[in-house]
Amino acid sequence: MPHIGYFPIGQYPRPLVLGSAAFIKRETSFDHRQDWSQLRNDALLTEQIFYAQVVLPQRARVTKLTLIGFRNDALAVMSLKLGGWDRWLGQITLAEVIADWTDGDSSGYDDTIDNPVIDNLSYWYFLEATLDPNDDTFDVALQRVQIDWS
Repeated sequence: MPHIGYFPIGQYPRPLVLGSAAFIKRETSFDHRQDWSQLRNDALLTEQIFYAQVVLPQRARVTKLTLIGFRNDALAVMSLKLGGWDRWLGQITLAEVIADWTDGDSSGYDDTIDNPVIDNLSYWYFLEATLDPNDDTFDVALQRVQIDWS
């Protein structure tokens, strides 16, 4: 997972914003385009999954997860999940956003957070982004993610 930084107490950014460059691909193939502005499929028109590590202070309360991206095809899928993982307890999902717009650049959010209090002693937190274009690799592109917390 890419290291997005550990910050001194009281100096964590609010909100936490991660650009497309914070994500890495689950599989080892390199059929994707990734730069400072977007993450999208390159040639394949199949689902690809990407991960990014999330580091927030102990006992922080997540209040909203926002997905910002590009989508112009109703059959193309772009989703984002904020999750936590524990080697004994398994995986939990805190929030999930599924892109439901088709007019290009836009955003969607989830502010109904399950298990909103960060417990770094029990869980490792991550973002899981899924991109599945329909008939063109330019159908969907993740641009950035914002995590609001208090």
